[in-house]
Amino acid sequence: MNIFKREMRANLKSLIVWSLSMVMLIGAGMGKFSSTSGASAEMTELISSLPNSLKAMFGFGNFDLSKAIGFYAILYLYIIVMGAIHAAMLGAGIISKEERDKTTEFLIVKPIKRHTIITNKMLAAFVNVIILNVITFSVSYKMVSMFTLDASLFGQIGMMMFGLFMIQLIFLTIGAAFAAINRNSKKAPVLATSTILIAYFLNMAVQLSGNLSFLKYFTPFQYFTADSILNEGTISIGYVVLSIIIMVGMLTVTYSRYEKRDLMV
Repeated sequence: MNIFKREMRANLKSLIVWSLSMVMLIGAGMGKFSSTSGASAEMTELISSLPNSLKAMFGFGNFDLSKAIGFYAILYLYIIVMGAIHAAMLGAGIISKEERDKTTEFLIVKPIKRHTIITNKMLAAFVNVIILNVITFSVSYKMVSMFTLDASLFGQIGMMMFGLFMIQLIFLTIGAAFAAINRNSKKAPVLATSTILIAYFLNMAVQLSGNLSFLKYFTPFQYFTADSILNEGTISIGYVVLSIIIMVGMLTVTYSRYEKRDLMV
């Protein structure tokens, strides 16, 4: 039995739905830019006058809205939140679904070690994340390039997609860890999405108050912001290392707890 192929088939419909949702989000967002591009100066002034709480909530940063990439940067927060939700639900579901669907006994009676099962499942989840990321990158570049011929556009969107990819992997491994820890298959997705919600509110708190800047290390949404990528033109190596540490830690928890726990059949 090829677990990898089985999981790819099982998650195909979900991947298609999430991919179409991402395409619709980007298309709708850039469609608004097309309809408001003539009044970009007025829009920039309006956004600048908004309270910091509203700007933090809706992802408004110090972007030039007269440029397509500046408008796309506002969408970026929603893109990474959507990517995080998909990854967290995927990580939680791909580990716990055997117990949810009552197929655990069928799987574990095969001559396959538990760590091999986890490896194949996580590899399938990793491929799903890559596919969604590639589709997001392709659609983003295509839509934004319709309004600009800037030579730096490919690199800017590429860095944003790298940030999205790292956030996806963080929440994928968090979701998997929750699934490995909890015997109740219904709890893992709830805990995973709750973590995203907490991270989102921590992200807003950091943007609202300079006194809470230390919280940025506890929310992945602060690791790869459109503001730092576009205005500073860089990605922090420190945040990349921190992201990898989180992923390795969550994977370690996933493997160790799944190997030792009693599975419900």
